[in-house]
Amino acid sequence: MHNQDTLKGELFAINQNDIIWISDLIGRVTIAKQHIKSIFSAVPLKMLGEKTPCYWQGLEHTDALIQCTGGRQQRITFDSLQDVLLLEGYAQLAHDYQGKLVGVGSKANGNRTRQDWLVDVDVSLRHYDYRHIVGLKYEAEAVDEGELREEYEATYSLDWFFSQRTFLFAESSAGKDETRDIEERYSLGSGVGYQFWDTGQTALSLRTSLEYVEEQLEEVTDRPSDFFSWRLATNYRYLLPGNIAFFLNADYLQSIRVGDEWEVDAETGVSLPIAGGITADVKYDYDFDNVAAEGLVQEDTTLRFGVGYQW
Repeated sequence: MHNQDTLKGELFAINQNDIIWISDLIGRVTIAKQHIKSIFSAVPLKMLGEKTPCYWQGLEHTDALIQCTGGRQQRITFDSLQDVLLLEGYAQLAHDYQGKLVGVGSKANGNRTRQDWLVDVDVSLRHYDYRHIVGLKYEAEAVDEGELREEYEATYSLDWFFSQRTFLFAESSAGKDETRDIEERYSLGSGVGYQFWDTGQTALSLRTSLEYVEEQLEEVTDRPSDFFSWRLATNYRYLLPGNIAFFLNADYLQSIRVGDEWEVDAETGVSLPIAGGITADVKYDYDFDNVAAEGLVQEDTTLRFGVGYQW
């Protein structure tokens, strides 16, 4: 270690911020990566996306050197290296579960009557080389004597990491959006993604896919109800000082049948920790539909303040 201490034993696991070491004297020890100067280990390891045993080759400056059976030596930034486990007992250890719930609500009476409700849930489960992502969103709003207009969406994505950074995925969604005159909307797609990095400090991923979309509008139009589209999406997060989390998620959807039919959906904001997993959230939503339904504008923006809980 950087303080010149030496701890004899064997490597057990490497995660986002730490390594787990089995010491000959004191058993299992968790050590922050920033304190590690060098590692010597000969036990077989399991790396995300690798089907054969891998072996630690050394730490060179800021890079970890790892050799997997039948493959070439890999050089990976030590700070971004994670999901490395002792091969023996891997089946019992390779699980990770996390999620977040955000709620926003307001109701006003008097000179102006208004109500606005939002519930947003995201859950992620890592199992071996697979990642399951489930999303649920419900929103309802009404102004003055207008009727309550609802939007809901349920999404599911299955990612398969066939290498340390690259994954194939299949995804589906179902929902409605009365604010955009969409009575029903379903999608099913598949594509490839790349995880540029994923650490406790920051993460960035990019996805591209081909999707089949079916939409039923509230009013009959010449717009086709089903079509194929190309989707490009990115997800970015960064942990600011004070454990304030910044995030940016953006989707671009391009119709393959009609060249000028495309839309952009983006959300960005910050999450401020309060206590015990509770957060204060500020989120800005931006939606742009190049071919909006008749009577609707192309651009739609919303700024929200809410309370969340993450686990």
